[in-house]
Parts: sequence; structure tokens; C-alpha cells
Amino acid sequence: FPWNPFSGKEKPLDTVRFDRIKDRILEHRISHASALEDPTSPQYKALVWLVRDDERHVDLPQIDDESAKMTGQNVDDEIALFQRYALAVLWFQTTDITIVEQSLGLTIDNPSDIDWKNTDGWMTSKGLCLWYGVTCHPHESYGVKYDGDFHVAMLNLTANNIHGVLPNELFTTLLKINVLDLRENHFAGTVGRELANLLDLEDLFLSGNSFVGNLPDNIGALRSLRNLNVNNNNFDGPI
Repeated sequence: FPWNPFSGKEKPLDTVRFDRIKDRILEHRISHASALEDPTSPQYKALVWLVRDDERHVDLPQIDDESAKMTGQNVDDEIALFQRYALAVLWFQTTDITIVEQSLGLTIDNPSDIDWKNTDGWMTSKGLCLWYGVTCHPHESYGVKYDGDFHVAMLNLTANNIHGVLPNELFTTLLKINVLDLRENHFAGTVGRELANLLDLEDLFLSGNSFVGNLPDNIGALRSLRNLNVNNNNFDGPI
């Protein structure tokens, strides 16, 4: 993505737009400032991709009066940008070999070992609603697809050979998600307390991974949760 085949140089980064989006991400507490200032982090890489390399050119809605509150479509547009950013964080968190090695504390001899099985649509100019495993609202039934960037209703990446840790950005942006299905992958690390932000979550499937530590003690805040499957992990501690 970042290379111009004619000049052999990286595309220039629009630093004004980068800082504008970064500031809004920080205002909404989607990511930590330290991550967005570290060029090696998946958060920084995701924001660079969004600003410089994403041919969809998603941007923050323009408001004439900066003191005015956003409403209606502007709010939806902002949320769409945040979600596109969060999914890009997940991508870099689990496909960048250096990041995966650091997060898992191991050496990967063959980079292809961490390749996702299905990457259709990911990190392309398509709307995130067409990215593999993503289903957006509104949906009469799961599987509705259209070329848009809208509220994610379902993220299903079951058995997709995904390695690494689960970024909290999913929990701070996908606020209308109903189904999170990450079964049978190679996720490790802990599940953040930010999970409790997903108040519309009905199905949470994390089984068959290598998660460690406690289940978040605020998981009871998930008032819509009906199905919870976390077996075959390395969770410990009290429930």
C-alpha cells in the first residue's frame, strides 16, 4: 500500500488529517496516546493506513462550528471511521510478524504461518461491511452485505488462523455489535475490561484459543448477553 510504483517513494502523509483523526480517537478514549505516538504499534500503523493508504478516503465529518455537537449522519460517519480504524488495528496486530512475535513472546520462522485463511476485502477500498467476517446493521438476518461503512452487527472470524492478542479497540468502537465469534484461532493474552462496553452483545464465542488471566470481572455489565463460550483457553481465577 504505501509505495508509489512510479517514484519508488512512500506516499506523503497528510499530517494535519492524521493529527485531527488522532485527536478525535483520543477524545473518545478509543486508543491510548502512547500507542498512537509509537510508529511500531498496530494503532499507529492503522492510523497511517487510514490516512495515507486507504483508497476509500474515510474522514471525519466536516462541521462549520467546531463547538457544535454532531448529530444524525455526522455521528454515524464518525463511528464508521472509528470502526474502520479498529479493524485495521486488529489486522496489524495479528499480521505484522514483528508485532505478533512481540505480543506472543516467540519467534515465527515462517511468516506465512500467521497468514489469515480468508482476507477477502480486508484493507481494501471496500466498505468494511464487505470485509470477510463482518456483517453490518441493519440486518434482517445475518449475512446481509453491502458496500458501506456502518455499525458492525457481527464479527465472525472463526478458524481463520489468526495469531496475536485481541486489541481493545474492538471493544471501544464496535458498540452496537451483537455477535463476536473468534473461536478456533490462536489468540493469546488477556481479554480487556473494555469488553463491558459492548452492551448490545448477545453472543460471545472465544473458545479454542490461548487466552489467559481472568475473565473481566465486569462481564456482568453485558446486559444483552445470552450465549457465552470460552472453553479450551487458559483462563484462571474466580468467576
